[in-house]
Amino acid sequence: MIKIIGSLIIIISGALIGKNLCNNIKNKIKFLEDFQKFVFYSKCEIEFKKTSPRNITENFECNSVLKKFFKNLIYLIQNGESFPGAWENTFKICKFDENKIILNFGKELGSYNLENQIETCNLALNNLSCVIKNLKQDIDKNEKLFTYLGACFGIIICIIFF
Repeated sequence: MIKIIGSLIIIISGALIGKNLCNNIKNKIKFLEDFQKFVFYSKCEIEFKKTSPRNITENFECNSVLKKFFKNLIYLIQNGESFPGAWENTFKICKFDENKIILNFGKELGSYNLENQIETCNLALNNLSCVIKNLKQDIDKNEKLFTYLGACFGIIICIIFF
């Protein structure tokens, strides 16, 4: 009886690990969508109001994990660090493969003339759209796969140990 209960716990744990992996990808999508909103906001602020990058980050309102990054960014800027340096120090801790899009956007923001900044925003928007679209397609196709593979991995562990 204890072996059966232990086996069920291992199998369920494997399925939950698979579900957790799926949720991590969903959180990544949410973060990138919020960052995409920031890029669009930045583009509008630069194009129509000619706002500086520092003011853009201070004025942007968000309710996600991105807010933590912007608080850190503003803190670094207030302590005398340049905007590109503060951006890199803030966003280098992102563990995403798409980190280069985020880092390059911040490094180039505010360092060129108006047209080049708008083009930088457009490029970042296009790149983020493609990445988000691909991640959503992958998660739609493979959401159940993660759970099933986790459960199968749990079954294999049960077979090996029992």
